[in-house]
Amino acid sequence: SIQQEKMKHMLHTTHELKAPFAAIQANIQLLMGGYCGTIPAKAQPIINKIDYRCRRMTKLIREMLQLANLQSFKNEDATVEKIDMKELISWSIDHVRQIALQRDVKIDQDLGPAVTRGIEDHLKILFTNLVANAAYYSHEGGTIRVSCYTKPDGTTVAEIEDQGIGIPEHKMQHVFNDYFRTEEAAKHNRESTGLGLAIVRHVVERHRINLKVKSCYSEGTVFILEFPVNEDEFS
Repeated sequence: SIQQEKMKHMLHTTHELKAPFAAIQANIQLLMGGYCGTIPAKAQPIINKIDYRCRRMTKLIREMLQLANLQSFKNEDATVEKIDMKELISWSIDHVRQIALQRDVKIDQDLGPAVTRGIEDHLKILFTNLVANAAYYSHEGGTIRVSCYTKPDGTTVAEIEDQGIGIPEHKMQHVFNDYFRTEEAAKHNRESTGLGLAIVRHVVERHRINLKVKSCYSEGTVFILEFPVNEDEFS
């Protein structure tokens, strides 16, 4: 269809932008590291702006491609395997730990024995986005608590809790929409693309995960994920 062709062209163009932005970032790092000589004082704010805009666009491109890949993913392409949740969540935390450090946010882990079946890469994307989201929207000096465990009935549960800005109740139903950001979120984290939780939604739906979100405005949010006992089929 015409719409599919437009989407295909847009994704191709988006993919082509990855390399130029990576090159810009690399050159900015050379400048900021002093490898090209001393930067004039008047030029420093301009370079900082270029660095910020470039990082934000790189993040947007990466998340747009992630979302598009999830949307176009077909069941027959799935490699479903047994997943050690403790190992996978630990990997995800390590992957975004730098974000937490930059924001002076501590990550507490309470990862008990828990397993599920699923698509490993997609679950890594899921937890990376949730932990990063918790870090981005935490107050400085706050703590993120990440846990996983197995309920008596065999259900695997994972929780990500932050002490952040929270989500206003009347906006809760919209936070998983593509490109949606609350005014509070946009003000707290200017680098937000509004795609992180949309990506989470797609993985949750694919794996038939029961996702609950509890939030207290200005005090924090907790995401509770309950994995189905029988994960053999994906929607």
